[in-house]
Amino acid sequence: MFSSLIRAVVALTAVSVFVPTVLAEEQKSVLDRMVVTPNRTPIDQDDSLVPIIVIDRDDIERSQALDVADLLRFHAGLDIARNGGPGQTTSLFTRGTDSNHTLVLIDGVKVNPGSIGGAAFQNIMLEMIERIEVVAGPRSTLYGSEAIGGVVNIITRRPTRPQFDVGLSGGHYSTIEARASGRFIGKAGALGFSVERLETDGFPTRAESDLNRGYDNTTVNLDATTDFGPVETTLRYWQAEGNTEYLGFSLEPLDQDYKNSTASLTFNMPLAQNWDTRVVFSNVVDDISQNQPNEFTGDFDFVETNRNSIDWQNEGRVGDKHRVVAGIQFWNEDVQSLSFGTGYDEDTTDTGVYVSDHIRWDQGALLLAARLTDDEIFGSHTTWNAEIGFDTSKKTRLTLAAGTAFRAPDATDRFGFGGNPNLMPETSESLELGVQSQLNDRNRITASLFQTEIDDLIEFVFDPMTFGGTNENIGRAKIQGVDANYFYAGDNWQLRVGGTLQDPENSTDGGTLPRRAKKSLTASIFKQISRFHLGGDLLATGKRRDTSFSDATMAGYVLLNLSSRFDINDTWSVTGKVENALDTDYETAAGFNMPGRGFYVEVAYRADR
Repeated sequence: MFSSLIRAVVALTAVSVFVPTVLAEEQKSVLDRMVVTPNRTPIDQDDSLVPIIVIDRDDIERSQALDVADLLRFHAGLDIARNGGPGQTTSLFTRGTDSNHTLVLIDGVKVNPGSIGGAAFQNIMLEMIERIEVVAGPRSTLYGSEAIGGVVNIITRRPTRPQFDVGLSGGHYSTIEARASGRFIGKAGALGFSVERLETDGFPTRAESDLNRGYDNTTVNLDATTDFGPVETTLRYWQAEGNTEYLGFSLEPLDQDYKNSTASLTFNMPLAQNWDTRVVFSNVVDDISQNQPNEFTGDFDFVETNRNSIDWQNEGRVGDKHRVVAGIQFWNEDVQSLSFGTGYDEDTTDTGVYVSDHIRWDQGALLLAARLTDDEIFGSHTTWNAEIGFDTSKKTRLTLAAGTAFRAPDATDRFGFGGNPNLMPETSESLELGVQSQLNDRNRITASLFQTEIDDLIEFVFDPMTFGGTNENIGRAKIQGVDANYFYAGDNWQLRVGGTLQDPENSTDGGTLPRRAKKSLTASIFKQISRFHLGGDLLATGKRRDTSFSDATMAGYVLLNLSSRFDINDTWSVTGKVENALDTDYETAAGFNMPGRGFYVEVAYRADR
């Protein structure tokens, strides 16, 4: 595996030697980006001591993806499993970790439900998103539970100048989407909004059925900012709601209504010359309501999470070298569920205290961070991160990172089918060695060797005497791997190539953890020719085991999406997309269909002032 990394790095370096390197000094490289997720405070992307994927608004518009999951799957180290088409249950596996080991934030607010760990990626549309930052590796120290594999931070669009956008698109599977967004700037502050409506007839989600299952989604996002003296106040609200049709265990047609929302009120103010403070009050709702009674009890099943939280963060700068971030997070969560006669109503609280120091000097940087989490149910838990980077030259940095993380059992683990109220948190230890090389203004290479060991994994233990079972902390996992990425940013075109080799091992039985490929390759290319914008996204992935309870294996596949845009003038444009251009027949969950070749067209209007 490690010899493959050496070959990959050598090959990428050789490619960069023959790529033109002349760049006008006034041109700003697209690689120069500020990020906030790695350290909880804005830093230059090159100053991050852990790998980070940045997907900006231009990347989103070029991809013409349907939702966040469609966007993420074309980045190395991110495996997506979807139980069928649009709106169906979707899971993200970050660097071989489990689907509930990735923390998902919207504007820094946790949206993972308390009922089951994975966030509803399938319901997060793209019109409201300004950028996405994906941090690979443990981040429980700064963010709390779930951040074993990494953090996905979805940052919504912010009003920086007056602008209005509107678009109407349609395509395969009778898909229709309408969207509009606007940003307004005034003396009192700024206001932004976006509205998006998606309807699709879908396709048969299960291989054994020919019944189409549709999906609709209405998403609204609001952002308002004003100043009260030295205090900057921001109000944000995001909501996605609609209906998802699917097939039951016996292929019977079913559907459910869903609602996901976040509301936050943020106060920012300076307390001293080198000390800023921020307080965020937030509410998160994750609600699913079944529209047909279950066949056993006649009840209408449902599951709902309602979480209120307070996040108080302070940032202090000591000279030019130290940036200290310290804060307190508190949340209260109420989770209710009824599923096939098994129900629960649990109210829990959690308090976390964290501190980190990002230290910089001429030839490197160091991050030290620690957190104490006090959970009403699980007691106290300590996590830490230690990361260091050395600049071997002006263009190359070597990094070494270590850290711990945890995931508290969710309410379904404890009180759902097989529930065990005595479960303890899953814990992890991670180690990573990396290199970042900015070869010149156009070319950049990153590579990492990583290892994550997870203990006390929660697994279902089957009892043949009762045909039931219980969740127990008996599992262990060891994930070793390597990833490498190459970026090229030219005057009129861009190229990104990434590859991951990993061994996601179930240490309990020696098998491979399900739905995670051992090898994958991604590539994206974009070219502008006058008013034409052409792009392509490629994903090649190896075979994967389907579940821990079966021997079913899903074959590897190659997926290609093509996109284009023609700017009619400064305000009007027409875009086109070919999804699955090779018409690949593939599965990301055994027995569930994925979309075939499809064509989509959008007409859009945009006015900037």
